[in-house]
Amino acid sequence: MSPRLPAQSATPAEVRSYIARTLKFKHSATWEFASQKAELWEIGRGSELCASKRESLEKLFGVNVGLCLFQGIREDEDEDWQESKIGTYSLWFVKASQVVDTALFFVDYVPQANEFLPQITFISHLALGVSSINYVCRRPKLDNYMMLFSGLMRLFISFTNYPKDSGSEIVMTFFALFAFAFSWT
Repeated sequence: MSPRLPAQSATPAEVRSYIARTLKFKHSATWEFASQKAELWEIGRGSELCASKRESLEKLFGVNVGLCLFQGIREDEDEDWQESKIGTYSLWFVKASQVVDTALFFVDYVPQANEFLPQITFISHLALGVSSINYVCRRPKLDNYMMLFSGLMRLFISFTNYPKDSGSEIVMTFFALFAFAFSWT
């Protein structure tokens, strides 16, 4: 699906068109009213619109219209991110990690699996924790605090259950550092 927000390099005319569409379709304004308010945007690219704070939009368009426009921009920004490749990959990484973690919960009861289970469980908890934190922190709308808390708890669990045997410490430490670097880039 095409992006809802104007491009970062969008011209003022394209930004005005976006403002009018947002007011018309998201807030049921008439075309005349939406066009009149959109004309208040005299100069500025799409990047300035996306970076605008609520107060500056309220000052330019009025309190009611500025607030509605600010909320519309934030909703479109979040929807665009969720439909982007990185948003899709982040969400599927979380889901795949949850499936693996759930499967390992049941494998814990298979006696033959106990030899390799500590290393696999460590990686599973680490992957789920990092992927959850990655998804929450990359989203423009930071509203899923439970997923963030869950990710932090999974990281804590993974490091408290860290396998202390043989030479796996080096491999696990490397994996943990790689996972943290991936999460915060």
